[in-house]
Amino acid sequence: MVRRRIDDYLARGEGRKIESYDSIYVERQILEVAKNILDELKNLKDKVNAIEAVLEDLNSRMISIEERIERLGKYRSQGYIREKRSSLRDTILRILDKEMYITASEAKQKIGVTFTRILSEVQSIGNINVIDAGGEAVIISTDRFEEFKHMLESIRTGDPQEAGERLGVYKTLFNLMRRSGMIYYDVKAKAWKILS
Repeated sequence: MVRRRIDDYLARGEGRKIESYDSIYVERQILEVAKNILDELKNLKDKVNAIEAVLEDLNSRMISIEERIERLGKYRSQGYIREKRSSLRDTILRILDKEMYITASEAKQKIGVTFTRILSEVQSIGNINVIDAGGEAVIISTDRFEEFKHMLESIRTGDPQEAGERLGVYKTLFNLMRRSGMIYYDVKAKAWKILS
Protein backbone atom coordinates (compact mmCIF):
# COMPACT_ATOMS: atom_id res chain seq x y z
CA MET A 1 0.00 0.00 0.00
CA VAL A 2 2.79 2.46 0.83
CA ARG A 3 4.68 1.29 -2.19
CA ARG A 4 1.70 1.96 -4.39
CA ARG A 5 1.40 5.55 -3.18
CA ILE A 6 5.08 6.22 -3.93
CA ASP A 7 4.69 4.71 -7.40
CA ASP A 8 1.62 6.86 -8.06
CA TYR A 9 3.45 9.94 -6.88
CA LEU A 10 6.42 9.28 -9.13
CA ALA A 11 4.18 8.40 -12.08
CA ARG A 12 2.47 11.79 -12.01
CA GLY A 13 5.82 13.54 -12.47
CA GLU A 14 5.96 15.06 -9.06
CA GLY A 15 8.85 12.74 -8.11
CA ARG A 16 11.12 14.53 -10.54
CA LYS A 17 10.84 17.72 -8.58
CA ILE A 18 11.76 15.89 -5.42
CA GLU A 19 14.75 14.30 -7.14
CA SER A 20 16.13 17.68 -8.19
CA TYR A 21 15.60 19.04 -4.72
CA ASP A 22 17.32 15.94 -3.26
CA SER A 23 20.31 16.29 -5.57
CA ILE A 24 20.71 19.98 -4.71
CA TYR A 25 20.52 19.08 -1.02
CA VAL A 26 23.11 16.32 -1.44
CA GLU A 27 25.37 18.64 -3.43
CA ARG A 28 25.21 21.24 -0.68
CA GLN A 29 25.99 18.63 1.94
CA ILE A 30 28.98 17.39 -0.09
CA LEU A 31 30.25 20.93 -0.58
CA GLU A 32 29.90 21.63 3.12
CA VAL A 33 31.81 18.46 4.06
CA ALA A 34 34.48 19.23 1.46
CA LYS A 35 34.82 22.78 2.83
CA ASN A 36 35.23 21.40 6.38
CA ILE A 37 37.88 18.94 5.16
CA LEU A 38 39.74 21.72 3.35
CA ASP A 39 39.62 23.91 6.48
CA GLU A 40 41.02 21.05 8.56
CA LEU A 41 43.78 20.44 5.99
CA LYS A 42 44.66 24.14 6.08
CA ASN A 43 44.86 24.02 9.90
CA LEU A 44 47.08 20.93 9.71
CA LYS A 45 49.29 22.62 7.11
CA ASP A 46 49.67 25.68 9.38
CA LYS A 47 50.61 23.42 12.31
CA VAL A 48 53.14 21.50 10.19
CA ASN A 49 54.66 24.81 9.02
CA ALA A 50 54.97 25.94 12.65
CA ILE A 51 56.64 22.66 13.61
CA GLU A 52 59.04 22.93 10.67
CA ALA A 53 59.97 26.47 11.77
CA VAL A 54 60.71 25.24 15.30
CA LEU A 55 62.78 22.33 13.95
CA GLU A 56 64.78 24.66 11.71
CA ASP A 57 65.44 26.94 14.69
CA LEU A 58 66.55 23.97 16.79
CA ASN A 59 68.77 22.72 13.97
CA SER A 60 70.47 26.09 13.58
CA ARG A 61 71.00 26.29 17.34
CA MET A 62 72.47 22.78 17.38
CA ILE A 63 74.85 23.66 14.54
CA SER A 64 75.89 26.79 16.45
CA ILE A 65 76.54 24.76 19.60
CA GLU A 66 78.54 22.15 17.66
CA GLU A 67 80.68 24.91 16.15
CA ARG A 68 81.29 26.38 19.61
CA ILE A 69 82.30 22.98 20.97
CA GLU A 70 84.66 22.47 18.04
CA ARG A 71 86.26 25.90 18.59
CA LEU A 72 86.55 25.21 22.31
CA GLY A 73 88.33 21.92 21.54
CA LYS A 74 90.75 23.74 19.21
CA TYR A 75 91.43 26.40 21.82
CA ARG A 76 92.02 23.77 24.48
CA SER A 77 94.35 21.74 22.24
CA GLN A 78 96.31 24.89 21.34
CA GLY A 79 96.71 25.76 25.01
CA TYR A 80 94.50 28.86 25.09
CA ILE A 81 92.25 27.27 27.68
CA ARG A 82 94.04 25.53 30.52
CA GLU A 83 92.49 23.19 32.98
CA LYS A 84 93.32 23.75 36.60
CA ARG A 85 96.54 21.92 37.41
CA SER A 86 95.63 21.89 41.07
CA SER A 87 92.46 19.89 40.40
CA LEU A 88 94.40 17.15 38.60
CA ARG A 89 97.08 17.29 41.28
CA ASP A 90 94.44 17.04 44.00
CA THR A 91 92.83 14.07 42.26
CA ILE A 92 96.16 12.23 41.95
CA LEU A 93 97.04 12.89 45.58
CA ARG A 94 93.57 11.85 46.77
CA ILE A 95 93.83 8.53 44.88
CA LEU A 96 97.36 7.89 46.14
CA ASP A 97 96.22 8.62 49.68
CA LYS A 98 93.25 6.28 49.39
CA GLU A 99 94.69 3.44 47.29
CA MET A 100 98.43 3.75 48.11
CA TYR A 101 99.50 3.60 44.42
CA ILE A 102 98.06 3.66 40.91
CA THR A 103 99.05 1.72 37.81
CA ALA A 104 99.06 3.12 34.28
CA SER A 105 96.22 0.81 33.22
CA GLU A 106 94.01 2.09 36.07
CA ALA A 107 94.95 5.76 35.65
CA LYS A 108 92.75 6.58 32.65
CA GLN A 109 89.70 4.97 34.26
CA LYS A 110 90.10 6.56 37.67
CA ILE A 111 91.38 10.01 36.72
CA GLY A 112 90.05 10.45 33.18
CA VAL A 113 93.26 11.69 31.56
CA THR A 114 96.12 9.92 29.80
CA PHE A 115 98.92 8.39 31.82
CA THR A 116 101.40 10.70 30.05
CA ARG A 117 99.46 13.70 31.37
CA ILE A 118 99.49 12.20 34.86
CA LEU A 119 103.25 11.66 34.66
CA SER A 120 103.85 15.29 33.68
CA GLU A 121 101.72 16.40 36.64
CA VAL A 122 103.47 13.99 39.02
CA GLN A 123 106.86 15.46 38.12
CA SER A 124 105.70 18.84 39.40
CA ILE A 125 104.34 17.38 42.67
CA GLY A 126 107.54 15.86 44.05
CA ASN A 127 107.76 13.16 46.74
CA ILE A 128 106.32 10.70 44.22
CA ASN A 129 108.03 7.65 42.69
CA VAL A 130 107.29 6.31 39.22
CA ILE A 131 108.26 2.67 38.91
CA ASP A 132 108.53 0.98 35.52
CA ALA A 133 107.53 -2.58 36.35
CA GLY A 134 108.02 -4.39 33.07
CA GLY A 135 105.69 -2.48 30.80
CA GLU A 136 103.35 -1.34 33.57
CA ALA A 137 104.21 1.93 35.23
CA VAL A 138 103.24 2.50 38.84
CA ILE A 139 102.94 5.82 40.68
CA ILE A 140 103.47 5.65 44.42
CA SER A 141 104.38 8.24 47.05
CA THR A 142 107.88 8.03 48.53
CA ASP A 143 106.43 7.40 52.01
CA ARG A 144 104.24 4.53 50.77
CA PHE A 145 107.15 3.01 48.85
CA GLU A 146 109.27 3.07 52.01
CA GLU A 147 106.41 1.38 53.88
CA PHE A 148 106.24 -1.24 51.12
CA LYS A 149 110.00 -1.88 51.35
CA HIS A 150 109.85 -2.31 55.16
CA MET A 151 106.95 -4.73 54.88
CA LEU A 152 108.77 -6.65 52.15
CA GLU A 153 111.98 -6.93 54.21
CA SER A 154 110.05 -8.41 57.12
CA ILE A 155 108.65 -11.31 55.07
CA ARG A 156 110.78 -14.45 55.44
CA THR A 157 108.88 -16.87 53.24
CA GLY A 158 110.16 -17.55 49.73
CA ASP A 159 106.68 -18.37 48.43
CA PRO A 160 105.58 -15.43 46.23
CA GLN A 161 101.89 -16.13 46.77
CA GLU A 162 102.22 -16.12 50.55
CA ALA A 163 104.45 -13.03 50.43
CA GLY A 164 101.88 -11.23 48.31
CA GLU A 165 99.11 -12.12 50.76
CA ARG A 166 101.15 -10.77 53.67
CA LEU A 167 101.70 -7.49 51.83
CA GLY A 168 97.93 -6.86 51.65
CA VAL A 169 97.21 -3.72 49.59
CA TYR A 170 100.72 -3.87 48.10
CA LYS A 171 100.15 -7.35 46.63
CA THR A 172 99.61 -6.07 43.06
CA LEU A 173 102.70 -3.84 43.27
CA PHE A 174 104.72 -6.79 44.57
CA ASN A 175 103.52 -9.08 41.76
CA LEU A 176 104.20 -6.47 39.07
CA MET A 177 107.71 -5.82 40.35
CA ARG A 178 108.44 -9.52 40.86
CA ARG A 179 107.32 -10.45 37.31
CA SER A 180 109.48 -7.69 35.86
CA GLY A 181 112.51 -8.94 37.81
CA MET A 182 112.76 -5.92 40.09
CA ILE A 183 112.14 -8.04 43.21
CA TYR A 184 113.75 -11.37 43.98
CA TYR A 185 114.02 -13.70 46.97
CA ASP A 186 117.55 -13.95 48.37
CA VAL A 187 117.85 -17.51 49.67
CA LYS A 188 121.00 -16.81 51.74
CA ALA A 189 119.50 -13.77 53.49
CA LYS A 190 116.03 -15.38 53.54
CA ALA A 191 114.49 -12.05 52.50
CA TRP A 192 112.96 -10.35 49.50
CA LYS A 193 115.21 -7.77 47.85
CA ILE A 194 114.50 -4.89 45.47
CA LEU A 195 116.94 -4.23 42.67
CA SER A 196 118.05 -0.62 42.48
